[in-house]
Amino acid sequence: MMAFIEQLIAQDGALFGRFLTLFFAIVLSRAAPLPKHIQPLFWLSQLAKELARKVNHPHRARSQQITAGILASVLLIVPFWAICAFLLELAAFPWFFEFIILYLCLSDACFRQFANEIHGVLKLDNKAEARELLGHWVAQDTQSLSEIGLAKTTIEKLSAAPVYGLISTIFYYTIAGAPLVLAVRMIKQLELSWPIVNPRYRYFALCIYLFNTILQLIPNLLWGLTLAIISGPAGFKALFKFKNDNASMAFDQQINAVTASALKIELGGPRMFAGKKVALPRLKYGPKPGLEDIKRGINLTSFGFIIWFAFVALIPIIWAILRYMQP
Repeated sequence: MMAFIEQLIAQDGALFGRFLTLFFAIVLSRAAPLPKHIQPLFWLSQLAKELARKVNHPHRARSQQITAGILASVLLIVPFWAICAFLLELAAFPWFFEFIILYLCLSDACFRQFANEIHGVLKLDNKAEARELLGHWVAQDTQSLSEIGLAKTTIEKLSAAPVYGLISTIFYYTIAGAPLVLAVRMIKQLELSWPIVNPRYRYFALCIYLFNTILQLIPNLLWGLTLAIISGPAGFKALFKFKNDNASMAFDQQINAVTASALKIELGGPRMFAGKKVALPRLKYGPKPGLEDIKRGINLTSFGFIIWFAFVALIPIIWAILRYMQP
């Protein structure tokens, strides 16, 4: 047995090392997430919003807005990404820096804990604090949200966050390691900072939205399938028969449709951005969500997380067994 373990380490040590790095990054991000205000990706988001205030001029021609958005994206992503990638190349222990990058990129996967906080303050009928807590996580205005609106927005964030916070990290880390994960996550952070459904960013964020849509295509499908498996035939029907007349946020709306079908509630509907109402389709699979539906949403997405966490944990074990069975 010892000889087999030594041979396994010699042959596949790098592979097992990468899976261990990913495994412990997921564990730490779930057990001890960083507060939102000290997350580097949150700082990137704030920087993106400040830059957009200076260079995004919605009254200008469409081509000028698109060009400004492309240049702003390059300015925000390339220098910071290049520094991190350079540090990884120079590091004596690159696994440590990979672990840090993965931990930071998994930050939004911990939204479950903040959803529990929002549920707790709503039980105390403290809507003002719930709006403030949720406002740190979504781009839309939350100050005018009712309890139904708070529940709906919290559930929508719960269903969307694992796509880029967990599935995308696992998928791109498996393909090309931490540098690609970081690049994909930074692009997603800009898309979250400049939501295309906000009229102010309709053209400014168009290219970053299209690029991110391509990058998140497979993670969206994988997470949608995960939720559909959990919820059964109704979930598969919502996933594959979903129709959206508005191309903006099509994949997010598809994930929301599966979630709404699984919980038998209504999601979607209009959102407010800087006091302006933006119409989005309502996904009616039952009554409007209430306080306890937040808990049901937490349970649903937590089950999906367990499935993917088990996948990450079992793949190295299955690989070792297959190696052992080889003649």
